[in-house]
Parts: sequence; C-alpha cells; structure tokens
Amino acid sequence: MLEKNIDFSVEDFRVRCLAHILNLVCQTALDSLRDISGTNIDDIDPASDGTMVPVLTKLDKCVAFVRASPQRREQFRSQCKIFGLEEKELLLDVRTRWNSTLLMMERAFEYQKPLECTLRMESKLIGWILTQEQWKMVHNMTCFLQPFKAMTELMSKQDFPTISFCSLVYSKIFLHLEKYRVDAKRKLKAIDPKTGRPFPTWVRIAAKEVHEKLDKYYPSSDGLAYVVGTVLDPRCKTE
Repeated sequence: MLEKNIDFSVEDFRVRCLAHILNLVCQTALDSLRDISGTNIDDIDPASDGTMVPVLTKLDKCVAFVRASPQRREQFRSQCKIFGLEEKELLLDVRTRWNSTLLMMERAFEYQKPLECTLRMESKLIGWILTQEQWKMVHNMTCFLQPFKAMTELMSKQDFPTISFCSLVYSKIFLHLEKYRVDAKRKLKAIDPKTGRPFPTWVRIAAKEVHEKLDKYYPSSDGLAYVVGTVLDPRCKTE
C-alpha cells in the first residue's frame, strides 16, 4: 500500500466480528449474574441438599439431576403429559456457549411444574426445587438476555450481508440497556413497564457491566468499512 501511495488506515478497514463481540458481552452478563445469584456448579458440595445454593447454579443442578437418570427423564416425560405439555427434554448449560444458558432457563421456566414434580419424587432432591421468588429471578434473567439472543441470530445469518446491520445492533442493545439505568438528569428510573416497579438491583448491576464492556468495542464500529457497507446496502437506502 505504501509503495503504491495508497492511503490505508488499519482502523478504517478493520472489521470486528460483531457476533463474537456479543458473545463476549453476554459472557460478561452471565458472569455478573452468577456472581450475584449463583456460583460455579463444580464448587457445590456433593452432600448439599440445595437449600443454600444460589438460583442460577441451583437450576443448572436441577436440570443435570433429571438429565443424568433415565428413570427421572421418564418421570419428567410423564409429568409433561399430566400437565398437558408437549414432551421436550430439559436443556443442559454449556459454559462455552452463552445462549445455552438462556435456552436452559427458558425451557426450565416453561416446564417448571413437571420439573418440580419430578424432583419431589425423591426426598433428597426436594431442597433443590426453586422457590417462586427464584423462578421470578430466572424470568428476569431471560428477559434481560432476550435481545442479545435476537441480535446474535441476526448477525449470524449466512444468506445475506450483515455488516450494514452493525449500527442497528449496537443501537438496539444500548437502548435495551438504558432501561436498566438510573439517571436523574435523563429521567431514567429503571422501571419495569410490565410491573411498574424498579428492576432488581442485581439485574441493573449486570446491565451496567455489560454497558461498560460494549463501550470498549463500540468506537470501532464507525470505520470506513462499516460506513461503506451501510451506504452500498440497498436495504438501507432512503429517498
């Protein structure tokens, strides 16, 4: 480039994988949620009855209990029939894939009644059943992570160009995180529109950490490659 006197800027033409950035951001969110509401599943005392185990780790362990035994899996399927639910397997959490944690929580929340009944069949597992308050925490976690799932799926498409969507993705994620901020000057009160009450503190802390992580990568999204990709995309044309 220099020999041919071509003006070239690394920063202008460096294109980061936004799907990978979203993965890093979501891992930060889950680490924060585990710090606040959970611990490493490998650190649990095998003799624990589950009563003092935080919610995310507790749910992870509940799913593992059912999945590890053919008898419990059959009992779970029977409970699905009793409650009139389609027979589906509970999903395991894979720590290297952030969305597997979300999928685990979504499936467990949908099938919480069959899961609870299956665990009640063994006295040693009763202490692992989540309380109603803990199920609310699971629901709040899934709501917080949903937009990240949608944007990850968008940026992982292979049948059309996605570079022109980078600005849209950043905007939607930042807008989502703004809902969890408290800022008197901007009249942000972190109120859940569904309940009319403030979001739990632990969710707001997770949102803050995610916002800080995303701030590190956002400045790189205004490079020339992104601008050109957006301008040349006919889907982004305006009259």
